[in-house]
Amino acid sequence: MTIHLTTLLLIAFVYLSGLFFIAYSVEKGWISAKLTRNPIIFSLSFGILCSSWMFYGSTGMAFRFGLGYLAPYIGLSLSFILLPILYRPLLTIVRTYKLGSISDLFAFRFRSKVAGVLSTLAIVLAVLPFLTMQIQAVTDATLLLSDKTSGYSWMALGYCFLIAIFTLLFGARTLSSTEKHPGLVIAIAFESVLKLVVLLFLAYYAIFHVFGGIEELNIWLGSSAYRLDNLQKMSFAPWFLMTLMFFIAPFVMPHMFQIGLKENRGSFQFKTAVWLVPIYIGLTAVTVLPILWGGKRNNPGAYEEFAIFGLGHQEPVINLIAYIGGFAASTGIVIVAVLAMSSMMLNHFILPFYRPKNQVDIYDWILWTRRKLIIFTMAIAYGSYLLFGNIQNLSNLGFVAFIGTLQFLPGLIAILFWQRATKAGFITGLSCGMVVWIIYSIAPVIAEGLNNEAMEMIFRQPIRMLSTDAWVTGTAISLSINFTAFIVISLLTKQSEDEKNAASACNVNTIKLAQKRVVKAQSPLEFIQELSKPLGQVIAEREVEQAIKQLNYTIGEFRPFALQKLRDTIETNLSGIMGSSAAQSLIKQYLPYKTEKSVPVQEELFFVERHLEGFNKQFTGLAGQLDQLRQYHRQTLIDLPLGVCSISDDNEIIMWNE
Repeated sequence: MTIHLTTLLLIAFVYLSGLFFIAYSVEKGWISAKLTRNPIIFSLSFGILCSSWMFYGSTGMAFRFGLGYLAPYIGLSLSFILLPILYRPLLTIVRTYKLGSISDLFAFRFRSKVAGVLSTLAIVLAVLPFLTMQIQAVTDATLLLSDKTSGYSWMALGYCFLIAIFTLLFGARTLSSTEKHPGLVIAIAFESVLKLVVLLFLAYYAIFHVFGGIEELNIWLGSSAYRLDNLQKMSFAPWFLMTLMFFIAPFVMPHMFQIGLKENRGSFQFKTAVWLVPIYIGLTAVTVLPILWGGKRNNPGAYEEFAIFGLGHQEPVINLIAYIGGFAASTGIVIVAVLAMSSMMLNHFILPFYRPKNQVDIYDWILWTRRKLIIFTMAIAYGSYLLFGNIQNLSNLGFVAFIGTLQFLPGLIAILFWQRATKAGFITGLSCGMVVWIIYSIAPVIAEGLNNEAMEMIFRQPIRMLSTDAWVTGTAISLSINFTAFIVISLLTKQSEDEKNAASACNVNTIKLAQKRVVKAQSPLEFIQELSKPLGQVIAEREVEQAIKQLNYTIGEFRPFALQKLRDTIETNLSGIMGSSAAQSLIKQYLPYKTEKSVPVQEELFFVERHLEGFNKQFTGLAGQLDQLRQYHRQTLIDLPLGVCSISDDNEIIMWNE
């Protein structure tokens, strides 16, 4: 039974309007923004990962691979179970240095503009098939329910236009170095609950209304081709790689970085996400098979990836509920992903190479450029859909996207665990991995989209890989080459001093000894004078005054170490607005050091002592005796009746007694 196209379009518009109203209500104070600090709300916002891949594509996966369809769910659950180990260090780095994306993180860790540009390019290429999948899911579902056989292109164009408008309204109205979108987080949490409720309801409907109960379901399965032992089995290699892909995806995908790290209010929220998100994922997983079986029972001719609409073959209300859930699954993820990608492209494609003249308000210019990039991102997503959206099914597009994200695994390992990694190793490894990924994944899809016989002949084997377990070969080759190049080149090249400092900063478990350098500018007033050249007088004064306030300094500050901290704080604040690459380049050019050579800061010895104070009760044996001796000597110095101070080589007083 068909549903009028106008009805479906009206439902889509009303849903988006309702989602925006929730976000707007939070910003206006009608709904308390404190809800975003609620760990349950924050955890539910991770439900954004339930995209059209899981809402529609999982039934197709179950048909193709049997219980192998659980691999993505297992990978995602493992990544959240390990949140305290993996996400918390990343959160510390992101919050300390105000990094807005995974590309900012790589650019900061390797202190390289090229690393930022390359990682942004790789993410855009990997996410485009993912966005295409969302557009295709909404378009196909709309035309399928309305029983239309044409109009795909204009339907997709209308959907992209609507999403672009609502993305501008959701996240591109203001600009701040500490930008957060509490309204967006609460709206996504609401959407996550809606998707889960719809899936659970449809699974219940399939079991107890389509079949009439579990016993009837078992009887039907006894003679059905859809019984699990009749379906194709997934071997260990593809199962493992698929699990690994979805384990890595939450750390790399821009929408997950935006929700999990940029919108995060504190690591305390992870304590709830560790158990609540895996439960959410598990509940969505158990609905897949009942929906597949019910859809095929009601409508044997239904395509497996849209078996969910077979449930309401004669019940339009059921199909409307399924349509709303599917629309929610696709829409939220596109809004957040496009918002995050526009910031990435601004920070790494534009700002490192072009900045407006200082007569222009750079804040206003950045905001309007980001808005243009949101429209541009939706335009290229629409172009991607026209190219191969109707050629590949949802599962294949998902494979292409997630194999691309897997290429960032070596870089993530370097950030968290391997300080010796160099920017040359990262750039070489990622480049090699992406080239192989393009040959085995992107090029075959483009060849089929263009219907080019010559290209299809060249990429015949990779094309077959998209429809069989042989895709494992391409994934294994790309990842192996990536890792090998990354490790070998890193061992053969040396780190710059900036890289060493950044690597140390990323290792949150080490005591970081700052390196002292003398800034050429000798006062905050000179900072303003120098920064006025690229930013303009008003913006320069605002940034310097903000940093002075953060550090509790005065405008008359002149101590060398204090000025170095002021310089670092200004760079961190600018990173939140224009990205780490552009901020680093700007500060390095206009607030340079007198010399590139650095020396250990004597003041940091006292930082080490303060750090040790928290562990003195844990020392035993010789270590405990030495620590007691240290404390005794320090107390003696403090209690001397004479005034005693410690002076650095450049006559800076760094300690004095009472």
